[in-house]
Amino acid sequence: MRKSSMFSMAIILVALVAMMVAADMALKPMKRTLAIGADLTAMLHARGDLEPGTKVFVLARKAEPRHLATDGWGLIIEVEPAESVRSRKGRLERLARRLVSEAGRLYRERKGRRIEWYEVRFGKGSEPWHRSLMTVDADGRIGRPAPTIPPVRLASAH
Repeated sequence: MRKSSMFSMAIILVALVAMMVAADMALKPMKRTLAIGADLTAMLHARGDLEPGTKVFVLARKAEPRHLATDGWGLIIEVEPAESVRSRKGRLERLARRLVSEAGRLYRERKGRRIEWYEVRFGKGSEPWHRSLMTVDADGRIGRPAPTIPPVRLASAH
């Protein structure tokens, strides 16, 4: 083999290794988020709160007009709850709060970033049958965000 051929092969090999390292670095945040979804799936399956054969999907996103939140970073959590959860009053709300609590804790531990909002979607695919927006305050209390009230202009007394 000629020296120029060996040199070309070495350049191609270095470029391939660099691309693999860059791809791993770019996908690392997504891998952590997928691992959070896997942990939530295992937790819900163990409690019987998840429909058999389904998984919890977690996605970190900046707020967009199609989301329930208006600004900041948040987690979208998609889940298909078991029939026992859907059939009893108040169980969906408790499940949403449990998901928000656990997902927030896992995300802080693995990513080191605080999440401002959580959109919990119940149902399969792009057409969830219920969506719920939740926030966590500075004291760690989970709840629905306070509605934003537009400022009211008072007529002058003159």
